[in-house]
Amino acid sequence: MHFFIDLVEHIVTVDGVTVGWDLSEYDVPGNVSTFEWLGESGIVTFKGDKEPEETRNYTRYQPILDDFEKQKEFALSPVADNEQKRYQRLVAQRDKHLDETDWMVMRENERRIMKTNRFLSDKDFFELLTYRDDLRKLPQYYTHSNDWVWPKVPQCVIRARNPERVKPEQAPVV
Repeated sequence: MHFFIDLVEHIVTVDGVTVGWDLSEYDVPGNVSTFEWLGESGIVTFKGDKEPEETRNYTRYQPILDDFEKQKEFALSPVADNEQKRYQRLVAQRDKHLDETDWMVMRENERRIMKTNRFLSDKDFFELLTYRDDLRKLPQYYTHSNDWVWPKVPQCVIRARNPERVKPEQAPVV
């Protein structure tokens, strides 16, 4: 049997089949980066400058291997396929929200560089940048689509979406 465990990327490959899941719950030293079993011996690589080590024993990694089949079944199931599609739709939706605010960031940056009339107040610009940063973080912090919590849309974005509804006191800073 040949297997490879990447504790940084949270993926396991056994005989050519790769599955990913949270590996942080397993009792493995925190400085281990990867473990590869080559049939009769294995190689452990570490985070930092520590040199890789050869080993003849993989019992420390056996619980991960024991769970591999269960994780593989789920990864290949229709439920996982639906989750992957839902996740992809959410990422596409997130990208759309980023795209729709690109022009606001570009316009404000241009005006700040050129020292001309500003489009957004400092507070609005900060809220916009925070919103966009929170959107970018969604896929890295929420691995299951049901866990996604969308960030609050700042008022400046709402005003930009509905310019005919903007009251004079809400108009962009000029």
